Amino acid sequence: MNDVFNSLRITPAAGDAASLFNSRARPSVASSQLPTALNAHLRAAVLWQRSGGLGAFGHRGGFVVTTGHGPPSCSCRPASSARSRNDDTIPAPVLTSPFAAAILRRLAVGLQDFRNPAVCMRIVDRVYLHPRAAHPNVQLLRAHHSNLLSQFMAVLACRRTVSDGVALAASLHSAIQSCPGQADPFHCRLADDFNPSTCPKDLVASLCAIVTSCFPPITVHSIRTQKFKFHALWPSGPQDLLHGPATFCGLLHWLPTADDTAVVCTFMRVFLWCRPAFYSEFDDPSARIIFVRAMCSLLKSLAASLSLPHTPVPFGRTDAAHHLTCVAQLLEFLPMFGVDEWPQWRYAFIGFEQNILSAVYAAVDACPRDRYHVKAQLRDFALHVHSSLGDEWLVSMPEDLSHHMFHAQLRFGGCFAHFRHLLDSIFSRKVCAAPNCDNIFPSQSRLMLCSRCKILRYCSKRCQAEHWRSPSHPHKPVCARLAPIVNIAHPRNGLDDFEDACRSLGLDVDQLSIIYVGLIGHRLYSVPQEDHDTLTSGQ
Repeated sequence: MNDVFNSLRITPAAGDAASLFNSRARPSVASSQLPTALNAHLRAAVLWQRSGGLGAFGHRGGFVVTTGHGPPSCSCRPASSARSRNDDTIPAPVLTSPFAAAILRRLAVGLQDFRNPAVCMRIVDRVYLHPRAAHPNVQLLRAHHSNLLSQFMAVLACRRTVSDGVALAASLHSAIQSCPGQADPFHCRLADDFNPSTCPKDLVASLCAIVTSCFPPITVHSIRTQKFKFHALWPSGPQDLLHGPATFCGLLHWLPTADDTAVVCTFMRVFLWCRPAFYSEFDDPSARIIFVRAMCSLLKSLAASLSLPHTPVPFGRTDAAHHLTCVAQLLEFLPMFGVDEWPQWRYAFIGFEQNILSAVYAAVDACPRDRYHVKAQLRDFALHVHSSLGDEWLVSMPEDLSHHMFHAQLRFGGCFAHFRHLLDSIFSRKVCAAPNCDNIFPSQSRLMLCSRCKILRYCSKRCQAEHWRSPSHPHKPVCARLAPIVNIAHPRNGLDDFEDACRSLGLDVDQLSIIYVGLIGHRLYSVPQEDHDTLTSGQ
Protein backbone atom coordinates (compact mmCIF):
# COMPACT_ATOMS: atom_id res chain seq x y z
CA MET A 1 0.00 0.00 0.00
CA ASN A 2 3.00 2.33 -0.01
CA ASP A 3 2.22 3.07 -3.65
CA VAL A 4 -1.14 4.39 -2.55
CA PHE A 5 0.56 6.66 -0.02
CA ASN A 6 2.95 7.98 -2.63
CA SER A 7 0.24 8.62 -5.19
CA LEU A 8 -1.93 10.46 -2.67
CA ARG A 9 0.98 12.21 -0.95
CA ILE A 10 -0.37 11.17 2.44
CA THR A 11 1.80 10.14 5.34
CA PRO A 12 0.06 8.05 7.99
CA ALA A 13 0.29 9.19 11.56
CA ALA A 14 2.58 7.36 13.93
CA GLY A 15 0.95 4.19 15.18
CA ASP A 16 -1.53 3.93 12.33
CA ALA A 17 -1.84 0.80 10.24
CA ALA A 18 0.13 0.91 7.01
CA SER A 19 -2.73 2.02 4.82
CA LEU A 20 -4.63 5.23 4.31
CA PHE A 21 -7.84 3.28 4.52
CA ASN A 22 -7.05 1.37 7.72
CA SER A 23 -9.02 3.76 9.81
CA ARG A 24 -8.42 2.35 13.25
CA ALA A 25 -5.48 3.26 15.45
CA ARG A 26 -3.41 0.70 17.27
CA PRO A 27 -4.52 0.71 20.90
CA SER A 28 -2.05 1.82 23.49
CA VAL A 29 -1.03 -0.28 26.45
CA ALA A 30 -2.77 2.10 28.78
CA SER A 31 -6.08 1.69 26.96
CA SER A 32 -6.01 -2.12 27.03
CA GLN A 33 -7.16 -2.64 30.60
CA LEU A 34 -10.02 -5.09 31.11
CA PRO A 35 -11.45 -6.87 34.17
CA THR A 36 -9.14 -9.61 35.40
CA ALA A 37 -11.90 -12.20 34.94
CA LEU A 38 -10.70 -12.74 31.39
CA ASN A 39 -7.52 -14.64 30.93
CA ALA A 40 -4.57 -12.90 29.30
CA HIS A 41 -4.92 -14.48 25.88
CA LEU A 42 -8.65 -13.88 25.60
CA ARG A 43 -8.27 -10.33 26.91
CA ALA A 44 -5.73 -9.48 24.23
CA ALA A 45 -7.64 -11.12 21.41
CA VAL A 46 -11.05 -9.68 22.32
CA LEU A 47 -9.68 -6.18 22.87
CA TRP A 48 -7.79 -6.19 19.62
CA GLN A 49 -10.83 -7.34 17.70
CA ARG A 50 -13.01 -4.62 19.19
CA SER A 51 -10.39 -1.94 18.62
CA GLY A 52 -10.38 -2.65 14.93
CA GLY A 53 -6.86 -3.96 14.56
CA LEU A 54 -5.83 -6.21 11.73
CA GLY A 55 -6.05 -9.44 13.68
CA ALA A 56 -9.23 -11.50 14.07
CA PHE A 57 -10.23 -13.94 16.75
CA GLY A 58 -13.04 -16.47 16.87
CA HIS A 59 -13.97 -17.81 20.31
CA ARG A 60 -15.36 -21.19 19.20
CA GLY A 61 -15.65 -22.96 15.90
CA GLY A 62 -14.66 -19.89 13.95
CA PHE A 63 -11.66 -18.59 12.08
CA VAL A 64 -8.63 -17.90 14.24
CA VAL A 65 -6.86 -15.53 11.85
CA THR A 66 -4.26 -13.14 13.16
CA THR A 67 -1.58 -10.99 11.57
CA GLY A 68 1.61 -9.34 12.61
CA HIS A 69 -0.45 -6.36 13.76
CA GLY A 70 -1.89 -8.30 16.68
CA PRO A 71 -1.57 -7.11 20.28
CA PRO A 72 1.76 -7.65 22.08
CA SER A 73 0.24 -9.98 24.64
CA CYS A 74 -1.32 -12.24 22.01
CA SER A 75 0.81 -15.10 20.72
CA CYS A 76 0.33 -14.90 16.98
CA ARG A 77 2.24 -15.25 13.75
CA PRO A 78 1.89 -13.37 10.46
CA ALA A 79 -0.71 -14.78 8.10
CA SER A 80 0.57 -14.73 4.54
CA SER A 81 -0.59 -16.26 1.28
CA ALA A 82 3.07 -17.11 0.61
CA ARG A 83 3.55 -19.25 3.71
CA SER A 84 4.93 -22.78 3.54
CA ARG A 85 2.61 -25.53 2.36
CA ASN A 86 3.62 -27.59 5.42
CA ASP A 87 2.74 -24.84 7.87
CA ASP A 88 -0.57 -26.00 9.32
CA THR A 89 -0.47 -23.81 12.43
CA ILE A 90 -2.14 -20.81 10.75
CA PRO A 91 -5.46 -21.21 8.97
CA ALA A 92 -5.68 -19.66 5.50
CA PRO A 93 -7.00 -16.09 5.86
CA VAL A 94 -10.01 -16.42 3.56
CA LEU A 95 -13.76 -16.17 4.14
CA THR A 96 -14.55 -19.63 2.77
CA SER A 97 -15.27 -21.63 5.92
CA PRO A 98 -18.92 -22.64 6.62
CA PHE A 99 -18.85 -20.50 9.76
CA ALA A 100 -17.71 -17.44 7.79
CA ALA A 101 -20.34 -18.06 5.10
CA ALA A 102 -23.02 -18.12 7.78
CA ILE A 103 -21.73 -14.83 9.14
CA LEU A 104 -22.01 -13.23 5.71
CA ARG A 105 -25.56 -14.56 5.22
CA ARG A 106 -26.68 -13.19 8.58
CA LEU A 107 -25.12 -9.86 7.76
CA ALA A 108 -26.94 -9.70 4.41
CA VAL A 109 -30.28 -10.47 6.06
CA GLY A 110 -29.72 -7.90 8.81
CA LEU A 111 -28.93 -5.13 6.30
CA GLN A 112 -32.02 -5.60 4.13
CA ASP A 113 -33.64 -2.56 5.77
CA PHE A 114 -31.20 0.13 4.70
CA ARG A 115 -32.64 2.79 7.00
CA ASN A 116 -32.84 0.67 10.16
CA PRO A 117 -30.56 -2.37 9.76
CA ALA A 118 -31.00 -5.04 12.41
CA VAL A 119 -27.54 -6.53 12.74
CA CYS A 120 -25.38 -7.27 15.74
CA MET A 121 -22.15 -5.28 15.83
CA ARG A 122 -20.33 -8.50 16.75
CA ILE A 123 -21.17 -9.83 13.27
CA VAL A 124 -20.11 -6.61 11.57
CA ASP A 125 -16.79 -6.50 13.37
CA ARG A 126 -15.95 -10.09 12.46
CA VAL A 127 -16.38 -9.30 8.78
CA TYR A 128 -14.68 -5.93 9.19
CA LEU A 129 -11.51 -7.58 10.40
CA HIS A 130 -11.23 -10.08 7.58
CA PRO A 131 -10.86 -8.08 4.36
CA ARG A 132 -7.58 -6.61 5.55
CA ALA A 133 -6.16 -9.88 6.87
CA ALA A 134 -5.01 -10.84 3.38
CA HIS A 135 -5.57 -9.99 -0.25
CA PRO A 136 -7.66 -13.14 -1.01
CA ASN A 137 -10.37 -11.94 1.36
CA VAL A 138 -10.79 -8.68 -0.56
CA GLN A 139 -10.89 -10.54 -3.87
CA LEU A 140 -13.46 -12.97 -2.49
CA LEU A 141 -15.77 -10.19 -1.32
CA ARG A 142 -15.44 -8.25 -4.58
CA ALA A 143 -15.97 -11.30 -6.81
CA HIS A 144 -18.61 -13.33 -4.95
CA HIS A 145 -20.28 -10.93 -2.50
CA SER A 146 -20.76 -7.82 -4.60
CA ASN A 147 -24.42 -7.59 -3.59
CA LEU A 148 -23.38 -7.51 0.06
CA LEU A 149 -20.92 -4.68 -0.57
CA SER A 150 -23.63 -2.79 -2.44
CA GLN A 151 -25.86 -3.31 0.60
CA PHE A 152 -23.17 -1.66 2.72
CA MET A 153 -23.21 1.35 0.40
CA ALA A 154 -27.00 1.53 0.51
CA VAL A 155 -26.93 1.70 4.32
CA LEU A 156 -24.19 4.34 4.27
CA ALA A 157 -25.87 6.46 1.58
CA CYS A 158 -29.31 6.46 3.18
CA ARG A 159 -30.20 10.07 3.96
CA ARG A 160 -31.10 10.42 7.63
CA THR A 161 -32.40 12.92 10.15
CA VAL A 162 -31.90 13.11 13.91
CA SER A 163 -35.03 11.04 14.52
CA ASP A 164 -33.77 8.43 12.07
CA GLY A 165 -30.60 8.14 14.17
CA VAL A 166 -32.69 7.30 17.24
CA ALA A 167 -34.57 4.60 15.34
CA LEU A 168 -31.29 3.18 14.00
CA ALA A 169 -29.83 2.93 17.51
CA ALA A 170 -32.98 1.16 18.74
CA SER A 171 -32.80 -1.32 15.86
CA LEU A 172 -29.14 -2.10 16.57
CA HIS A 173 -29.82 -2.55 20.28
CA SER A 174 -32.64 -4.96 19.53
CA ALA A 175 -30.35 -6.95 17.22
CA ILE A 176 -27.69 -7.20 19.92
CA GLN A 177 -30.22 -8.43 22.47
CA SER A 178 -31.60 -11.12 20.12
CA CYS A 179 -28.27 -12.26 18.66
CA PRO A 180 -27.80 -16.06 19.00
CA GLY A 181 -24.11 -15.61 19.75
CA GLN A 182 -24.63 -14.17 23.23
CA ALA A 183 -22.39 -16.80 24.83
CA ASP A 184 -19.37 -15.10 23.27
CA PRO A 185 -17.55 -13.04 25.97
CA PHE A 186 -17.04 -10.25 23.46
CA HIS A 187 -20.77 -10.17 22.76
CA CYS A 188 -21.51 -9.90 26.49
CA ARG A 189 -19.17 -6.95 26.75
CA LEU A 190 -20.78 -5.38 23.68
CA ALA A 191 -24.29 -5.72 25.18
CA ASP A 192 -23.19 -4.36 28.56
CA ASP A 193 -21.41 -1.37 27.04
CA PHE A 194 -24.10 -0.51 24.48
CA ASN A 195 -24.36 3.23 23.92
CA PRO A 196 -27.16 4.47 21.63
CA SER A 197 -25.10 7.49 20.59
CA THR A 198 -21.96 5.58 19.57
CA CYS A 199 -23.21 2.23 18.26
CA PRO A 200 -24.57 3.66 14.94
CA LYS A 201 -21.25 5.44 14.45
CA ASP A 202 -19.35 2.20 15.05
CA LEU A 203 -21.55 0.44 12.50
CA VAL A 204 -20.93 3.12 9.88
CA ALA A 205 -17.18 3.21 10.57
CA SER A 206 -16.87 -0.57 10.23
CA LEU A 207 -18.90 -0.70 7.02
CA CYS A 208 -16.83 2.14 5.56
CA ALA A 209 -13.63 0.30 6.49
CA ILE A 210 -14.77 -2.80 4.60
CA VAL A 211 -15.87 -0.78 1.58
CA THR A 212 -12.64 1.21 1.29
CA SER A 213 -10.61 -1.98 1.61
CA CYS A 214 -12.46 -3.40 -1.40
CA PHE A 215 -12.02 -0.37 -3.64
CA PRO A 216 -9.47 -0.68 -6.47
CA PRO A 217 -6.25 1.23 -5.79
CA ILE A 218 -5.71 4.86 -6.72
CA THR A 219 -2.74 5.38 -9.01
CA VAL A 220 -0.78 8.43 -10.07
CA HIS A 221 -1.88 7.79 -13.66
CA SER A 222 -5.57 7.81 -12.74
CA ILE A 223 -5.18 11.13 -10.93
CA ARG A 224 -3.22 12.75 -13.76
CA THR A 225 -5.63 11.58 -16.44
CA GLN A 226 -8.66 12.17 -14.18
CA LYS A 227 -9.98 8.73 -15.13
CA PHE A 228 -10.94 6.09 -12.58
CA LYS A 229 -12.09 2.97 -14.40
CA PHE A 230 -14.53 0.36 -13.18
CA HIS A 231 -13.59 -3.32 -13.53
CA ALA A 232 -15.34 -6.67 -13.62
CA LEU A 233 -15.14 -6.99 -9.83
CA TRP A 234 -17.02 -4.77 -7.40
CA PRO A 235 -17.55 -1.92 -7.94
CA SER A 236 -18.37 -2.66 -11.56
CA GLY A 237 -20.20 0.60 -12.16
CA PRO A 238 -21.86 3.63 -10.51
CA GLN A 239 -24.92 1.49 -9.72
CA ASP A 240 -22.87 -0.36 -7.08
CA LEU A 241 -22.04 2.89 -5.26
CA LEU A 242 -24.97 5.22 -5.85
CA HIS A 243 -28.30 4.48 -4.23
CA GLY A 244 -30.83 7.19 -4.90
CA PRO A 245 -30.40 10.85 -5.87
CA ALA A 246 -28.94 11.90 -2.50
CA THR A 247 -26.07 9.43 -2.02
CA PHE A 248 -23.49 12.07 -1.17
CA CYS A 249 -25.80 13.89 1.24
CA GLY A 250 -26.38 10.57 2.98
CA LEU A 251 -22.63 10.09 3.40
CA LEU A 252 -22.23 13.70 4.55
CA HIS A 253 -24.51 12.96 7.50
CA TRP A 254 -21.79 10.74 8.97
CA LEU A 255 -18.77 12.81 7.97
CA PRO A 256 -18.71 15.05 11.10
CA THR A 257 -20.48 12.65 13.46
CA ALA A 258 -18.81 9.26 12.94
CA ASP A 259 -15.34 10.64 13.81
CA ASP A 260 -13.56 8.09 11.66
CA THR A 261 -11.22 8.46 8.70
CA ALA A 262 -12.87 5.53 6.92
CA VAL A 263 -15.99 7.66 6.39
CA VAL A 264 -13.91 10.43 4.80
CA CYS A 265 -12.13 7.91 2.59
CA THR A 266 -15.41 6.33 1.47
CA PHE A 267 -16.82 9.73 0.51
CA MET A 268 -13.60 10.54 -1.34
CA ARG A 269 -13.53 7.26 -3.27
CA VAL A 270 -17.20 7.52 -4.31
CA PHE A 271 -16.53 11.10 -5.44
CA LEU A 272 -13.56 10.03 -7.58
CA TRP A 273 -15.46 7.23 -9.29
CA CYS A 274 -18.83 9.00 -9.59
CA ARG A 275 -18.01 12.67 -10.10
CA PRO A 276 -20.88 13.41 -12.57
CA ALA A 277 -23.38 12.27 -9.94
CA PHE A 278 -21.69 14.51 -7.36
CA TYR A 279 -21.92 17.54 -9.66
CA SER A 280 -25.55 16.81 -10.44
CA GLU A 281 -26.49 16.39 -6.80
CA PHE A 282 -24.71 19.54 -5.67
CA ASP A 283 -26.27 21.72 -8.33
CA ASP A 284 -29.03 21.93 -5.72
CA PRO A 285 -28.24 24.79 -3.28
CA SER A 286 -29.70 22.81 -0.36
CA ALA A 287 -27.16 20.04 -0.98
CA ARG A 288 -24.32 22.58 -0.98
CA ILE A 289 -25.56 23.87 2.37
CA ILE A 290 -25.36 20.33 3.77
CA PHE A 291 -21.82 19.98 2.41
CA VAL A 292 -20.63 23.30 3.86
CA ARG A 293 -22.14 22.57 7.27
CA ALA A 294 -20.65 19.08 7.37
CA MET A 295 -17.16 20.24 6.34
CA CYS A 296 -17.20 23.22 8.70
CA SER A 297 -18.30 21.05 11.60
CA LEU A 298 -15.66 18.42 10.83
CA LEU A 299 -12.80 20.92 10.38
CA LYS A 300 -13.65 22.85 13.52
CA SER A 301 -13.97 19.64 15.53
CA LEU A 302 -10.56 18.44 14.34
CA ALA A 303 -9.03 21.87 15.00
CA ALA A 304 -10.41 21.82 18.54
CA SER A 305 -8.99 18.33 19.14
CA LEU A 306 -5.58 19.32 17.80
CA SER A 307 -5.51 22.47 19.92
CA LEU A 308 -5.77 20.46 23.13
CA PRO A 309 -2.39 19.26 24.42
CA HIS A 310 -1.95 15.49 24.73
CA THR A 311 -5.51 14.67 23.70
CA PRO A 312 -6.12 10.94 24.29
CA VAL A 313 -7.17 9.01 21.20
CA PRO A 314 -10.53 7.26 21.70
CA PHE A 315 -10.27 3.50 21.75
CA GLY A 316 -10.25 2.14 18.20
CA ARG A 317 -9.90 5.52 16.46
CA THR A 318 -7.17 7.39 14.65
CA ASP A 319 -5.64 10.56 15.99
CA ALA A 320 -6.99 13.91 14.83
CA ALA A 321 -3.82 14.72 12.84
CA HIS A 322 -4.26 11.68 10.58
CA HIS A 323 -7.98 12.39 10.31
CA LEU A 324 -7.20 15.94 9.15
CA THR A 325 -4.76 14.50 6.59
CA CYS A 326 -7.59 12.57 4.93
CA VAL A 327 -9.92 15.58 5.03
CA ALA A 328 -7.24 17.78 3.41
CA GLN A 329 -6.80 15.20 0.66
CA LEU A 330 -10.54 15.24 -0.02
CA LEU A 331 -10.58 19.04 -0.14
CA GLU A 332 -7.66 18.98 -2.57
CA PHE A 333 -9.45 16.57 -4.91
CA LEU A 334 -12.68 18.62 -5.06
CA PRO A 335 -11.25 21.66 -6.94
CA MET A 336 -8.63 19.54 -8.74
CA PHE A 337 -11.43 17.88 -10.72
CA GLY A 338 -14.28 20.34 -10.27
CA VAL A 339 -12.55 23.32 -11.89
CA ASP A 340 -12.28 21.49 -15.23
CA GLU A 341 -15.41 19.35 -15.11
CA TRP A 342 -18.05 21.40 -13.29
CA PRO A 343 -18.79 24.96 -14.50
CA GLN A 344 -20.73 25.66 -11.31
CA TRP A 345 -17.68 25.01 -9.14
CA ARG A 346 -16.76 28.68 -8.69
CA TYR A 347 -20.30 29.38 -7.46
CA ALA A 348 -20.50 26.42 -5.08
CA PHE A 349 -19.64 28.42 -1.95
CA ILE A 350 -21.31 31.74 -2.74
CA GLY A 351 -22.89 32.98 0.47
CA PHE A 352 -20.86 30.55 2.61
CA GLU A 353 -17.33 31.76 1.87
CA GLN A 354 -16.67 33.09 5.34
CA ASN A 355 -18.04 29.95 6.99
CA ILE A 356 -15.85 27.53 5.05
CA LEU A 357 -12.78 29.81 5.12
CA SER A 358 -12.93 30.35 8.88
CA ALA A 359 -13.09 26.57 9.39
CA VAL A 360 -10.16 26.00 7.01
CA TYR A 361 -8.06 28.71 8.71
CA ALA A 362 -8.76 27.15 12.11
CA ALA A 363 -7.59 23.77 10.81
CA VAL A 364 -4.43 25.30 9.30
CA ASP A 365 -3.57 27.01 12.59
CA ALA A 366 -4.13 23.81 14.58
CA CYS A 367 -2.36 21.47 12.14
CA PRO A 368 0.92 20.06 13.53
CA ARG A 369 4.02 21.82 12.26
CA ASP A 370 5.52 18.69 10.73
CA ARG A 371 2.52 18.19 8.40
CA TYR A 372 3.53 20.74 5.81
CA HIS A 373 1.74 18.98 2.97
CA VAL A 374 -1.54 19.07 4.91
CA LYS A 375 -1.22 22.82 5.51
CA ALA A 376 -0.45 23.31 1.81
CA GLN A 377 -3.51 21.31 0.73
CA LEU A 378 -5.80 23.29 3.05
CA ARG A 379 -4.37 26.60 1.83
CA ASP A 380 -4.78 25.53 -1.79
CA PHE A 381 -8.44 24.82 -1.11
CA ALA A 382 -8.81 28.22 0.58
CA LEU A 383 -7.31 29.86 -2.51
CA HIS A 384 -9.92 28.18 -4.69
CA VAL A 385 -12.69 29.40 -2.39
CA HIS A 386 -11.23 32.92 -2.51
CA SER A 387 -11.09 32.82 -6.29
CA SER A 388 -14.82 32.01 -6.38
CA LEU A 389 -15.51 35.44 -4.90
CA GLY A 390 -15.03 37.05 -8.31
CA ASP A 391 -13.10 40.27 -8.84
CA GLU A 392 -13.07 41.02 -5.12
CA TRP A 393 -11.48 37.71 -4.12
CA LEU A 394 -8.31 39.35 -2.78
CA VAL A 395 -10.11 41.66 -0.38
CA SER A 396 -10.35 39.34 2.60
CA MET A 397 -7.27 37.20 1.98
CA PRO A 398 -5.16 36.96 5.16
CA GLU A 399 -1.42 37.59 5.00
CA ASP A 400 -0.55 33.93 5.57
CA LEU A 401 -2.65 32.85 2.59
CA SER A 402 -1.33 35.60 0.31
CA HIS A 403 2.21 34.43 1.02
CA HIS A 404 1.19 30.88 0.21
CA MET A 405 -0.37 32.10 -3.04
CA PHE A 406 2.84 33.69 -4.24
CA HIS A 407 4.93 30.69 -3.18
CA ALA A 408 2.55 28.39 -5.03
CA GLN A 409 2.76 30.50 -8.17
CA LEU A 410 6.54 30.53 -8.00
CA ARG A 411 6.63 26.79 -7.38
CA PHE A 412 4.63 26.10 -10.53
CA GLY A 413 6.67 28.24 -12.91
CA GLY A 414 6.32 31.84 -11.76
CA CYS A 415 3.69 34.28 -10.54
CA PHE A 416 2.97 35.71 -13.99
CA ALA A 417 -0.15 33.57 -14.46
CA HIS A 418 -1.75 35.13 -11.42
CA PHE A 419 -0.53 38.61 -12.43
CA ARG A 420 -2.08 38.18 -15.87
CA HIS A 421 -5.34 36.99 -14.31
CA LEU A 422 -5.42 40.04 -12.03
CA LEU A 423 -4.84 42.50 -14.91
CA ASP A 424 -7.43 40.75 -17.06
CA SER A 425 -9.98 40.92 -14.22
CA ILE A 426 -9.35 44.64 -13.69
CA PHE A 427 -9.51 45.29 -17.45
CA SER A 428 -12.89 43.49 -17.61
CA ARG A 429 -14.45 45.50 -14.79
CA LYS A 430 -16.88 48.16 -15.94
CA VAL A 431 -16.30 50.50 -12.99
CA CYS A 432 -14.25 53.60 -12.35
CA ALA A 433 -10.74 52.77 -11.07
CA ALA A 434 -10.45 55.91 -8.93
CA PRO A 435 -10.49 54.79 -5.25
CA ASN A 436 -12.62 57.74 -4.09
CA CYS A 437 -15.10 57.84 -6.96
CA ASP A 438 -18.72 58.16 -5.82
CA ASN A 439 -20.14 57.11 -9.19
CA ILE A 440 -20.90 53.51 -8.30
CA PHE A 441 -22.81 52.65 -11.48
CA PRO A 442 -21.28 54.68 -14.30
CA SER A 443 -22.58 54.34 -17.81
CA GLN A 444 -20.34 52.04 -19.83
CA SER A 445 -20.35 54.55 -22.67
CA ARG A 446 -18.78 57.17 -20.38
CA LEU A 447 -15.90 55.01 -19.11
CA MET A 448 -12.55 56.04 -20.57
CA LEU A 449 -9.59 53.70 -20.85
CA CYS A 450 -6.23 54.97 -19.65
CA SER A 451 -4.42 55.73 -22.93
CA ARG A 452 -1.03 54.69 -21.52
CA CYS A 453 -1.53 51.40 -19.64
CA LYS A 454 -4.83 50.48 -21.38
CA ILE A 455 -5.96 48.58 -18.26
CA LEU A 456 -7.78 50.96 -15.89
CA ARG A 457 -10.97 52.87 -16.73
CA TYR A 458 -12.32 56.17 -15.43
CA CYS A 459 -15.69 57.86 -15.55
CA SER A 460 -14.23 61.37 -15.85
CA LYS A 461 -10.99 63.24 -16.37
CA ARG A 462 -11.28 64.53 -12.81
CA CYS A 463 -11.20 60.95 -11.41
CA GLN A 464 -8.24 60.12 -13.64
CA ALA A 465 -6.33 63.21 -12.50
CA GLU A 466 -7.03 62.50 -8.81
CA HIS A 467 -5.93 58.90 -9.13
CA TRP A 468 -2.80 59.88 -11.11
CA ARG A 469 -1.34 61.70 -8.11
CA SER A 470 -3.25 60.09 -5.25
CA PRO A 471 -1.40 60.52 -1.94
CA SER A 472 -1.83 56.86 -0.98
CA HIS A 473 -2.04 54.75 -4.17
CA PRO A 474 -1.09 56.88 -7.20
CA HIS A 475 -1.60 55.39 -10.62
CA LYS A 476 1.41 57.17 -12.16
CA PRO A 477 4.20 54.76 -11.07
CA VAL A 478 1.99 51.73 -11.74
CA CYS A 479 1.07 53.00 -15.19
CA ALA A 480 4.76 53.52 -16.04
CA ARG A 481 5.45 49.84 -15.27
CA LEU A 482 2.33 48.46 -16.92
CA ALA A 483 2.51 50.33 -20.24
CA PRO A 484 5.63 48.54 -21.62
CA ILE A 485 4.16 45.13 -20.75
CA VAL A 486 0.79 45.84 -22.36
CA ASN A 487 2.45 47.28 -25.48
CA ILE A 488 4.27 43.98 -26.02
CA ALA A 489 1.56 41.53 -24.88
CA HIS A 490 -1.89 42.44 -23.58
CA PRO A 491 -3.21 40.29 -20.68
CA ARG A 492 -5.91 39.04 -23.03
CA ASN A 493 -3.16 37.33 -25.05
CA GLY A 494 -1.86 33.87 -24.22
CA LEU A 495 0.03 33.23 -20.99
CA ASP A 496 3.28 32.37 -22.80
CA ASP A 497 3.35 35.69 -24.67
CA PHE A 498 2.51 37.63 -21.53
CA GLU A 499 5.16 35.84 -19.48
CA ASP A 500 7.78 36.42 -22.18
CA ALA A 501 6.96 40.13 -22.19
CA CYS A 502 7.33 40.35 -18.40
CA ARG A 503 10.63 38.52 -18.41
CA SER A 504 12.04 40.53 -21.33
CA LEU A 505 11.41 43.71 -19.35
CA GLY A 506 13.14 42.32 -16.27
CA LEU A 507 9.95 42.32 -14.17
CA ASP A 508 10.75 40.70 -10.83
CA VAL A 509 8.90 40.13 -7.56
CA ASP A 510 9.83 43.59 -6.24
CA GLN A 511 8.39 45.28 -9.31
CA LEU A 512 5.29 43.10 -9.08
CA SER A 513 4.83 44.10 -5.45
CA ILE A 514 4.77 47.80 -6.41
CA ILE A 515 2.17 47.11 -9.11
CA TYR A 516 0.04 44.99 -6.79
CA VAL A 517 0.03 47.65 -4.08
CA GLY A 518 -0.91 50.30 -6.62
CA LEU A 519 -3.75 48.24 -8.09
CA ILE A 520 -5.36 46.58 -5.09
CA GLY A 521 -3.52 47.91 -2.03
CA HIS A 522 -6.37 50.23 -1.07
CA ARG A 523 -8.60 47.17 -0.68
CA LEU A 524 -6.19 45.05 1.32
CA TYR A 525 -4.32 47.12 3.86
CA SER A 526 -2.80 50.53 4.50
CA VAL A 527 0.60 50.88 2.87
CA PRO A 528 3.53 51.33 5.30
CA GLN A 529 5.38 54.63 4.94
CA GLU A 530 8.54 53.05 3.49
CA ASP A 531 6.50 51.26 0.80
CA HIS A 532 4.61 54.46 0.12
CA ASP A 533 7.87 56.34 -0.41
CA THR A 534 9.11 53.64 -2.80
CA LEU A 535 5.81 53.68 -4.67
CA THR A 536 5.56 57.45 -5.13
CA SER A 537 9.22 57.88 -6.06
CA GLY A 538 9.22 55.21 -8.81
CA GLN A 539 8.71 56.35 -12.39
